[in-house]
Amino acid sequence: MLKSRKIYRILIPIFVMSSIIGIPLSFSYMAVKASQVNREGDTRFFKNSLFMDMHSSISSDPILIKMKDFTYEESIEVKKAISQIDELSDNLNYIYENDSKGKPIRVIYINNNVELPNTIGGTTKYKADDLSAEILYPIEINIREGLINYVYSEDHSKTLLASVITHEMMHTLGFSDLKTEKWLGQSIMYYNLSDSSDHGVAGLTEQDKKDIISVYGESEDLENI
Repeated sequence: MLKSRKIYRILIPIFVMSSIIGIPLSFSYMAVKASQVNREGDTRFFKNSLFMDMHSSISSDPILIKMKDFTYEESIEVKKAISQIDELSDNLNYIYENDSKGKPIRVIYINNNVELPNTIGGTTKYKADDLSAEILYPIEINIREGLINYVYSEDHSKTLLASVITHEMMHTLGFSDLKTEKWLGQSIMYYNLSDSSDHGVAGLTEQDKKDIISVYGESEDLENI
């Protein structure tokens, strides 16, 4: 009995020390792995430091879209792009005026005519809760000027502005930039929109729609895709 107690006295501190060292190492490994996966651009959703898929909060609270420096014509393009996502997601509700009647407001700021490199159409900035992998509001989207002047589909039905807005709004839902060849022509989230356009992708693809519904919609809606 005394030997057993001595063994426990030795093992318990060892176990505690192993836990103290091991848990941070595990978190560190996951963070490094997540960073690597995000750089490779082969997974559908952006990974947080705990290697969890990022996502917007599932809530009935509306999401207020606040646009800055858009002409009337440009604002129509923005709303058309966002409405396609809105129609697929039963758990998201985008509004353009603060008519929420006192409910908490989640806000996405979309700024036009922002000085960005010619190779970048837009950027999306947000913070996130690492424990829940939930994207936090407010979110800021910056758009390069003049994108409405470029037609971005073979049938001339979409502008570059609409394509970039769709791409950046998908980021607000946790979707990541896709960089591997298998995604070229398969998703609006392919990182090179010019190459996507050459492969006939200027808006949401069937795969994009299915993936939005799988997280933010209702399962029966998948039958209509």
